[in-house]
Amino acid sequence: MTFKNFVYKGVLMIAVLALIGWLGKYLYLVDGEIDWFRLMLVYGVPVGIPYMFFIIPARWDLSGTIGMVALCAIIGAVFGFIIAIGIAIRAVCMVCNRISNKLFAAKGEKQDMSTGENIKRIRKFRGMTQKELGIAIGIGEESASPRMAQYETDNRTPRKEMLHKMAVVLDVDPRNISIPTGYREEDMIYRLLVLEDYFPEMKLERNGKTGEVVINLQNKRINEFLYQWGTIRGKKKQGMISEDEYMQWKYCRNHA
Repeated sequence: MTFKNFVYKGVLMIAVLALIGWLGKYLYLVDGEIDWFRLMLVYGVPVGIPYMFFIIPARWDLSGTIGMVALCAIIGAVFGFIIAIGIAIRAVCMVCNRISNKLFAAKGEKQDMSTGENIKRIRKFRGMTQKELGIAIGIGEESASPRMAQYETDNRTPRKEMLHKMAVVLDVDPRNISIPTGYREEDMIYRLLVLEDYFPEMKLERNGKTGEVVINLQNKRINEFLYQWGTIRGKKKQGMISEDEYMQWKYCRNHA
């Protein structure tokens, strides 16, 4: 999410909706209680103006015309109110997401590595600007930089063929951009490579006798869990606990 989107679609929208509510409180508050129909009109009319199609038959009398105009206005207000609710929900989500991202960053916690972040990281590694990469994959010169910014902030998801074009230009395997989510051997290889981005101190330790390789994430909490897991698996293998007891531990215990 870009800062511009955060301001215009998040903070500004909340401010506008709050201002409408504050100015319209004299209309929808009746004896200190909310009149929900009036509240709908307060929010629905300003937002729903484009949906108010007035149909005025030529032969109708004045009362019929006024009734039709009122009906169209109410229908438009209903659409506007629904849209206003959607705008409010989106704005609140954007603000909350921005705040949570800042809090995670302040605590030094890494968030999930997204396709957009991978594009940004590899693009910078190749020394390319957003505009240069966008033009190289066939996006128009004027749209190249904004489109790549949308991709890198995950406001827009590149199609599969677009990912392949990026991979060719950046000279990387497409699976390094869009990390596989499956559990096949080839998928797991690329998923394991991502671990280094989260645990830069990790070690790959090879047993000289058996040739087995152990991944040590150098993380106390995870190492403690792995030790507990290994212990409980050993007990199951030795018959000290039943399969049901192991499954109970695996699926019903809070490991986090």
